[in-house]
Amino acid sequence: KDRAKRGVSKKDSCKPNKAKRKTERQISMQLADAWMSRFVRAKNAEYSNGIWVCKCYTCNRYIPIVMAQNGHWQRRGYKKVRFYENNTRVQCYHCNCTQSGKPEIFELNLIKEVGQQEVDSIKKMAFEYCKDNVAFYIEQIEKYQILTEKIMKKKGIPQWWK
Repeated sequence: KDRAKRGVSKKDSCKPNKAKRKTERQISMQLADAWMSRFVRAKNAEYSNGIWVCKCYTCNRYIPIVMAQNGHWQRRGYKKVRFYENNTRVQCYHCNCTQSGKPEIFELNLIKEVGQQEVDSIKKMAFEYCKDNVAFYIEQIEKYQILTEKIMKKKGIPQWWK
């Protein structure tokens, strides 16, 4: 009776929750994203008051490296620029998630930092085709794992992820 009142049939409430298994491509993409994010945060990290912090690219707040995120100016759905270093910068959760990355401020900061020509190039590149298969993601994983480890060793940053 209670289910009927809420508009839920007995059939719906008793269905087993089957989690969809991720494909090898999806797992590789997720791991490549994780290493790219670690790289961007390590590259921009500085030691302050006993902790490693990063400065948000769009609001200039300092946040612990653990809480920092890898923000993308051109969204990650554009595979060609997903792992392009000039398309990514450290952002806080508020700017990256609740403010959708603040693309206007991100773009202005990028123009100041890398120039209008590079920003135009990123915009154009975003719409180019990119074959994103497992091999592509494995290449990104290997690249950013090596770069991250080098930067962390050089700066003396301890591993902050599990």
